[in-house]
Amino acid sequence: MVAKPLCPLYENIIKPLDRARYPELRYIIAFVGVALWFVAVPWKRSRWDIALMIFAFILTSLSPSDLFPKFIRKTYVQPYALKALPVVLIWFKLIYEMMVRNYSDKLKE
Repeated sequence: MVAKPLCPLYENIIKPLDRARYPELRYIIAFVGVALWFVAVPWKRSRWDIALMIFAFILTSLSPSDLFPKFIRKTYVQPYALKALPVVLIWFKLIYEMMVRNYSDKLKE
């Protein structure tokens, strides 16, 4: 029961903020998951993994800021919810890795 100690954190901090006026909190939580994926995998990162991480950083983290062009942000990112695209792609890649890769060999080393 690892998730049991985290329940008060979710119930008292994250859930009220999420309901209030912070919809971008969902993306912060998702990006923490992306960072954990990038750091915690026991094998060497491929170029595809690095490209996905850079894509996620640029589109998910920088798109709501002033570092991203306003025209692209207002025309494409917000109407099509493109902030979620890199996180979803990484999620699909993680599912694929869980089906194909053998984790037990890497953990023994």
